[in-house]
Amino acid sequence: MNAQPKRFIVQSVVCYRGSEISGPFVHLPYGVLVQVKSRTVLLAKKGRHPTTIERRFPAGTVWISNKDIEVRTKGATTFVPYDDLFAAYRACSHTSNQYGVDSKTAGTETADLARNINTSRKLVPFALRGRSLSECVRKGHDLLLHEEVVELLQKRDERKRDAASLLLGAKETLVADALGRPNPGGSAMRIGGSIGMLLKRNDLVILLGDIIDSRAVVLHDYIDEFLRLSEALWAEIHESEHLQSKGRLWRLFDLAEKGSKKNAMPLERMRGLDALDSRDLGRASVVSILRFYRSAFAKVLTRPFCRNARRLIKDLDHAIEHCRSETLPELKRRLEIIQRGTRWAFALNYLHLMILAPLSTKIEAIRLERRDRMRGVPHSQRTTLAAELANESGRFVGIQRELDVFERKLRRCSDLDLVVPVKQRVETQIAAAKAALSDRRPLAAKAALLAIAGLL
Repeated sequence: MNAQPKRFIVQSVVCYRGSEISGPFVHLPYGVLVQVKSRTVLLAKKGRHPTTIERRFPAGTVWISNKDIEVRTKGATTFVPYDDLFAAYRACSHTSNQYGVDSKTAGTETADLARNINTSRKLVPFALRGRSLSECVRKGHDLLLHEEVVELLQKRDERKRDAASLLLGAKETLVADALGRPNPGGSAMRIGGSIGMLLKRNDLVILLGDIIDSRAVVLHDYIDEFLRLSEALWAEIHESEHLQSKGRLWRLFDLAEKGSKKNAMPLERMRGLDALDSRDLGRASVVSILRFYRSAFAKVLTRPFCRNARRLIKDLDHAIEHCRSETLPELKRRLEIIQRGTRWAFALNYLHLMILAPLSTKIEAIRLERRDRMRGVPHSQRTTLAAELANESGRFVGIQRELDVFERKLRRCSDLDLVVPVKQRVETQIAAAKAALSDRRPLAAKAALLAIAGLL
């Protein structure tokens, strides 16, 4: 089993759009913070008439450090907020895909850098040969250099813009240096300097990709932690007639009802429970177990699971309160309510990790490929992202199969115990998502799936 990442609650301050959000945060590795208490702040709104807007960041909001934005905004934004763990996880996956794990994936930054570096290296021998080149070859060299400069000047990264400045200087030096003479050697040196700048950016991209991948692992582990807790509670209550197996709570109730002390928990392990006979001992043990899970779920602070945790805590409190006084059938009904409550967390996790995350990744991959193909194409002739997605509908067949599996899993869930029934609305959104995928509209399908996630 992997060691749990170190986490602790700290008093910290994050900056977002010029405002400071302070308070206690759960500190996770690789620049991930989870907000413990809700905060409402005033944010600056840009536009023709600048103003401020009020925005509430609820408890459980995930904040992720972004050094690139911090530099660009001069410290006005140091962390980027995400509504929940799954949104942060998808964002990390998208950013990692944009950087690219290798230079062969079209549209990624590593692929763009590899092409820029390769083009610059081709310019060096042309620069060294200088006037010995024919007029036609010189024009081709100048055009290639000009296109490279224009592309790099449009980038936000400072190293890429410095590389563009060096290439521009190389073009000028090739014609005439400070003394008014053509200087092929100086021009080649400047091109070499631009290659060095691009290589530095490439090294940084590789490092950032590793950090972002590590963040995704931390977030996935945090998601998995809640699910393991829910699965453990489900197993405590589970009773299978087919397999003739019973969860620990049912075995303790058997102990209580049969009046047998066989296999009873030793009294010295009861920690203050004044159980004198087997009936009290069995029920006291059940209370002890339920209190343990109640305490564990009370520590769940991150959205969206904090909502599931609150529901389970309410059901656990009712079971603890009536454990000593109610009959076994009544208690069994209460425990079955708790068990049904855990199913919603399993459904939510499946929706996000098996459907929404792959769907978002495929949409993002098509967007990057489109960006690569549209480079240099006039805006009037460019295809829209929706048209590109429609042409690539074959990529989403697997998503449709997973959506069918999710629908079957949802049938096992019951909303009879919820204050507001949601199952019918969820089924309506599933139908909308399926229809959107059939009509080659994956963006609309994603919107419907996110609406489902908000209901679970």
